[in-house]
Formats: sequence, C-alpha cells, structure tokens
Amino acid sequence: MEAYTAAIMPSFPTLTATPGDAQVILNWTSVPDAASYNVYRSTTPGGPYTQVAADVTGTTYTDTGLTNGTAYYYVVTAVDSSGAESGYSNEASATPAGVSNALLRITMTTGEQKEYSLSADQISDFIAWYNGNAADSPSYVFNKTYNLGSLASRRDYIAFSKIAFFEVMAYQNEPAPATPSAGTKTALLKVTMSTGDIMEYEMTSDQLASFSDWYDSDVTSTPTYSISKDYNLGPFISRTDYLVHDKIVDFEVFEY
Repeated sequence: MEAYTAAIMPSFPTLTATPGDAQVILNWTSVPDAASYNVYRSTTPGGPYTQVAADVTGTTYTDTGLTNGTAYYYVVTAVDSSGAESGYSNEASATPAGVSNALLRITMTTGEQKEYSLSADQISDFIAWYNGNAADSPSYVFNKTYNLGSLASRRDYIAFSKIAFFEVMAYQNEPAPATPSAGTKTALLKVTMSTGDIMEYEMTSDQLASFSDWYDSDVTSTPTYSISKDYNLGPFISRTDYLVHDKIVDFEVFEY
C-alpha cells in the first residue's frame, strides 16, 4: 500500500492598497516557500474576483489603466513551486484619483471647516454646481481617497444651504496665476460672515466698486463673489476666496 501525503497549501499574504492617478499600488507580505503570487480584482466588495496578474515574483504590483473615482477591491494568493495556490488574502480596496492641484476649504454655517485636495477640473465642477444654485442636487458629494483609516471608502455630502464661504488655494504645480490687475490698492474691505469669520482684502477703487455692484444686484445667477489674494499665501501659489452673498452679515471699507 502506498502512503499518501496531502499537499500542504501555502499560507496567504497580508495585502494593502494605495490609490494613485488611474492606478492602484498593491503591497503584500512575503509568504515562506511561495514561488509567485496571483492578483485578483473586483469592483464589488467580496468579489467575484477576476485575475489581473499571475506569476508575480515580488511583493508589489501596480494595477494601471483604471478609472478615477471608481472603488476597486483586491485579493492576492501565494503559489508554491508545485503550483499549489493559497486561499485569498484579506481584501484591500482603493479608489484612484487624479493629481491634486488645489486645496478646497469649505467653511460651513456652523463654523466647521472641510478640506479636499482636488484636481483643477474637480474644483471647476464644484464652483459650477454652487454658482448654478445646486440645480442638479441640493448636496455635493466628495469621494475621499486619503486618511481613511480602517475604512474602505468615504463620501462627504455638502449641503448647498449650509455653505458659508469657500477658498481655493493652488499648489505650486499649478500654472502661475494671471498678473494681478493694475492699480494701487487704496482701501481695506472687511467682510463679516454669518459664521463670525472676518475676511479682509486690500483692494483698488475699481475692485471695491465691482464688489459693491455685485452685492447690491440680483445675485441669483452669481451667488458667490471671488476675490484673489496675492499676499499671505503660505505654501500656495495663489488663493481665491468665494464669498456667499446671503451669508454676508455686513462689510466695511477703510480707505488708506
């Protein structure tokens, strides 16, 4: 009688996933006696999974050509020299996103601030939604792909009516802003918001007139007024504040 020895399956690795621009970078722990690894992907938590890479000899793999904003779910298996394949690793997920060009800081009517690193196109989409008086939806959805902790994904829903004002600060990899309009700044505009925040801007007489005209007009089509700041920029190359008309309590003008 021949003795039969059951095949010993390799143990499975521990997997992590990091989002990139149209890609996800996978890293996993090394498994003793593993000759290679197979990588599987799904767009649904828990699968079913489709193999996207086989016979990977290292402990990292970059899955490219993905769609930004879509969540992807991965598992990895270890394969030994006999071809025996382990069970699935833990599932790791990530949502690819485009390169961040700017920081959007939203101040809510409660005083709470929310920050999002976004591409230029994403910034434009948000501003168009707000200046369109949220015609498509009363809230704007941000998918966050960073600082998730143990969570697979996170969505923030920002209510149109609860936004007091917002700021856009461009990073250094953005093109340089246009040259500020000519003219000597002759006054300080101090705007008090409903949150209690006081916003101050050095302005020319033409800029002050433009702001006053906007404030006194029917602002249905342009509920925000944008003011670009070229001072106190910190690490940013430019900064633009968007003041919401019905969240302005009052404003004062101090001439130099």
